[in-house]
Amino acid sequence: MKTKFNGFLTLLLALVVQISFAQEKTISGTVSDASGGLPGVSVVIKETQKGTETDFDGKYTIKAKSGDVLVFRYLGYKTVEKTIGTTNTISVTLEEDASVLDEVVVTSYGSTAKRATTGSITTVKSEDIENVPTANFAEALQGKSTGLQSISSSGQPGSNSSVRIRGTASVNGNTEPLYIIDGIPVSSNSASDLGAGGLDAGNRDPLSNISSADIESVTILKDASSTSIYGARGANGIILITTKKGKQGKAKFSLSSQVGVSARAVELFEVLNASEYIELQRESQINAGIEPAVAVLNYPDSDDDTDWSEYAYRDWDAVTKNTNFSASGGNENVNYYLSLGHLSQEGIAVGSGLERLSSSLNLQANTSENSRVGMSFSYSKTEQQTALAESAYFASPILATYLFPPTDTPYLSDGTPNPVASVTSGTTFIKDNYYDTEGSVTDRLIGSVDIAVDIWNDFTLKSKFGLDKSFFNYKQYGSSLNDSNPSGGTADRAYQEVYNWTWTNTLTWSKTLNEDHNLNVLLGQEINKEGSDYFEVVVEDFPNGILQNVGSAATVTGHASSTGDSSLKSYFLNGNYNFQQKYYLNATIRRDASSRFGPDNKWGTFWSVGGNWNVSSEDFMKDLTWINSLKIKSSYGKQGNLPSNRYLWQGIFLNDTYNESPASYPSSTAANPELKWESQNSFNVGLEFSLFNNKLSGEVTYFSRETSDLLFPQTLEGSSGYTLRYVNAGGFTNKGAEIELNYDVLNIKDFNWSIGGNITFLKNKVNTLDEGTLGADGLYIREIGETWNTFYLREWAGVDVATGQAMWYDANGNITFNYTEGERVKSGNADPKFYGGVYTNFSYKNWELVANASYQYGNKIYNDTSRITNSDGAFAGFNQSRDQLDRWQKPGDISANPQRISGNSSNSNQASTRWLEDGSFVRLKNVSIGYNFSEAITKNTFLNGGKIYLQGTNLLTITDFNGDPEQSINGTHWFSYPNPKTISLGINLSF
Repeated sequence: MKTKFNGFLTLLLALVVQISFAQEKTISGTVSDASGGLPGVSVVIKETQKGTETDFDGKYTIKAKSGDVLVFRYLGYKTVEKTIGTTNTISVTLEEDASVLDEVVVTSYGSTAKRATTGSITTVKSEDIENVPTANFAEALQGKSTGLQSISSSGQPGSNSSVRIRGTASVNGNTEPLYIIDGIPVSSNSASDLGAGGLDAGNRDPLSNISSADIESVTILKDASSTSIYGARGANGIILITTKKGKQGKAKFSLSSQVGVSARAVELFEVLNASEYIELQRESQINAGIEPAVAVLNYPDSDDDTDWSEYAYRDWDAVTKNTNFSASGGNENVNYYLSLGHLSQEGIAVGSGLERLSSSLNLQANTSENSRVGMSFSYSKTEQQTALAESAYFASPILATYLFPPTDTPYLSDGTPNPVASVTSGTTFIKDNYYDTEGSVTDRLIGSVDIAVDIWNDFTLKSKFGLDKSFFNYKQYGSSLNDSNPSGGTADRAYQEVYNWTWTNTLTWSKTLNEDHNLNVLLGQEINKEGSDYFEVVVEDFPNGILQNVGSAATVTGHASSTGDSSLKSYFLNGNYNFQQKYYLNATIRRDASSRFGPDNKWGTFWSVGGNWNVSSEDFMKDLTWINSLKIKSSYGKQGNLPSNRYLWQGIFLNDTYNESPASYPSSTAANPELKWESQNSFNVGLEFSLFNNKLSGEVTYFSRETSDLLFPQTLEGSSGYTLRYVNAGGFTNKGAEIELNYDVLNIKDFNWSIGGNITFLKNKVNTLDEGTLGADGLYIREIGETWNTFYLREWAGVDVATGQAMWYDANGNITFNYTEGERVKSGNADPKFYGGVYTNFSYKNWELVANASYQYGNKIYNDTSRITNSDGAFAGFNQSRDQLDRWQKPGDISANPQRISGNSSNSNQASTRWLEDGSFVRLKNVSIGYNFSEAITKNTFLNGGKIYLQGTNLLTITDFNGDPEQSINGTHWFSYPNPKTISLGINLSF
């Protein structure tokens, strides 16, 4: 009986087991590697077509039965199989497979393995930017990516870097890339009015409000296949910023601190000392017909010999301090990252500086088996002082270094500023810094909330709302004690709010069919609105120096206000397909409607197709063991571009008075409801490779971007009542090649050495232009077949040895002494023929040395500053460059400069090739030597790790240009704030 009962129990148990194994249940978990969750990992039930992929944080859910085998596959990692038992949670850690190493890259609306990308993408890691001692992280991108040109034309803390991806493709449309932080488009310098108002407003960049310590990676998207899903906003490329997130595990804390001192990176320019200045001033007056005795009286000997640079610059006294703290961690359901930061940066020019407090909080949580939520939030408060560097105000310490006479003294014997300034009507930066106050405060909030729900097998619905809002507050007070100000004192107050919000909804379908076919489809809808509200009031006549608010003044001398906004509505569809992870196809179509165009042309359709072939995955490549990976990729697409002005298509009305009553009347610009999108057709083809056991890797790419329907002002007949309107009448082509190479020279037990670099060849050509735009345009010529910024200048012929007169070449190539008879000729252009960067990394045991440099070659710079500082006497009284010592004095003299004549009317210092210089340069951007704490140091302490390092930035610049060669994109130099070189000491601790 007992035997029968045992047999019955055995049968019953077998039945229960069979039922339990046959019953489908939800399996979830996390797939990670040594650094955290892996997105896009294929999770497939073995010998079926059923599968899914991990999300951005490496999490997955799948319906399966006990006894099924889950197969985890990810390019660059070893495949793992796990049999489902009684547990509903299966998490795995994948190990890298050295034979097929590949990286995960962030792409639009997600991430993927690099093998799967069909576009041109470069990723810059956090370690390449987080320790660079600058407020604007964009400066650290210089030389780090092919196709990307980042120029810091001003070294003022918080100033903007001009960033171009594969050249400039517009004139009156947007020209800078779209910046996206964790999926949220944010305001950059060209996309918003943030920082308008007050003095030197052009040197405030919204990107300086973002702490680089919170950045995990920066991804540069360059071609149509990678950018077209963002439609019109991606026409100039995209810079994706991924911030740091928490990872599963115990809490981790990190603390970093850096202190550095700065000086001018380039000090090639020298001015006259007192004796030289007096000599040249007397000589120029005598040459102008003034009696020598009178010239001596006008410029007597002086005991003063002021080096104004000693008062204008804080060479090696400008201190930068940067401290950051973060905490991160999480469990299976919640991950978190929290950070606090403080940056204090004194500018190398007096009266300039920046202080920023920053904080961030990132949370991701699994709210159920099928839903996830995320939140990111950052706040920064930036206080900024801006020296009047980028203009010819005599309150500028930059200009003073060039032009203030060395015979003037900055201070009286009692320590107060000298009220007398011989050539500036009393205005000096010394008095302004002593008596006046000026500065701005910007509060910036960037935040987003998103929710993702797995609504059905293989379908995920996601909604995300993001907001970027800034509050700008500018104050300036000019004391009545400063005789450069009105007698009652003056004040300027500006306030501005700038916002940019985006709401995105997407539905994703991911499907794996019989392990060979993989399909991912993304359907999306997006709404974006941005705008600003601004007012400014300028007053004077205060009752005393204590009351400084604008409301205390008696007289309003100026006021302004503006409100503007624009909106964008979009629908998009993206599809990705691959077969056996060998052949990949990508296609995107997007419809955008923008308020920046008239009712008939609001909508634009943009698209792209791309594909790649992973040649190294083919069977016929197996015997070629020296080739680790080989991929051919290509893409083609059409994109649009928006006007930089929100209301370019509309007629503008101006406000004034008529018969002492308020009035409004049309401006000189006529409306054009037919104005439409600028259009770009982009082609990209490239080869990615990794050879010799991954020792040599690189990428070679050819690209071409043709822009049509460029926005330009068109001159109208006066009888129309208007002078111009904007039309679509122009086209450019930017084409070139990009090469990137990386080589592991040595990789042995204790010593590693790698080198690498990139180079971009770029050529811009004008294809079509409106007749009214063709021809001379200031310093340039706008001509079909030429580069847009082609210089068009009278050709300098030097100095006549017999008379000391300035000479030019006329239309027949003959010498002329008449400036107006000089023939204007095409004289090179502002675009470099090529640019790029190089790097090397050494490590020995716990020591490491990192160095990188950037360069560009073949561009010209028009040195408009030299036109003033080498004026041949035209600007009487101003100090001059020491180059003026090489001047004509008597017949037979061979000299670089003509005879100096006070008030020189010969036009010798007017625009010509005399001031055109080679702008090529090589700059040692960063050198860092560091020591990583050994286990012997951290053992028996609270530390998990640490690093101490010594770093130098912009230590060496090699150039023939007479100044700092990093100048504006259009190739002009005008009393620019020089870039700093910095030496800093830092420490990073983790615990």
